[in-house]
Amino acid sequence: MRRAPGLLLAALLTLGLAACTGDGDGDDTASDPAPSDQTSSAGPSTPTTTPNPSEEPTVEVGDDGPIPFTEVAILTGTEEDGKASPTPVPLDSEAVLDDFVSQFTGPSLADDVRAAVAGVPDVGPDQTLVGVVVTIGCDRPDDLRVERVDGAVQVLPVLPKNQVQCFAAQTTVAVLVLDTAKLGPIVS
Repeated sequence: MRRAPGLLLAALLTLGLAACTGDGDGDDTASDPAPSDQTSSAGPSTPTTTPNPSEEPTVEVGDDGPIPFTEVAILTGTEEDGKASPTPVPLDSEAVLDDFVSQFTGPSLADDVRAAVAGVPDVGPDQTLVGVVVTIGCDRPDDLRVERVDGAVQVLPVLPKNQVQCFAAQTTVAVLVLDTAKLGPIVS
């Protein structure tokens, strides 16, 4: 089930206003959240840069909402086929990687995904390397959003406003590192 953006915005505004009202105890101090190693943020109007630490999403294990991620690579291949899905695949073994790239009909995109995965430095114990086919079509995403929706982690493309026409479909794959210490299970 997909929630309407307006409902999410209304809930966030309500929470923000409730936090501003205080409880009348006279203590008006504020604290900044701890900085994180997030290198990519997603959203329709947010460029892919390191965000201001005070703007980082605060998500507890299992909570729905935006998830911090590190973008390893966004790869595109023409006429490679595949199956677009918002559900990321943990690329935690050679067998899983083989299965993930077997959906591509041409060797180019499969080789590019393998090279991106091989180029990732060691992933920490509280991190998971994932791959996801984010789009198949003419438009390559401008950015990505990673969020937990109804308990499941989803990688969603932010498509350009001006759509292009093409003669052959392009398959776009994202390789990301997610902080599983904050996420809990990737697929529920």
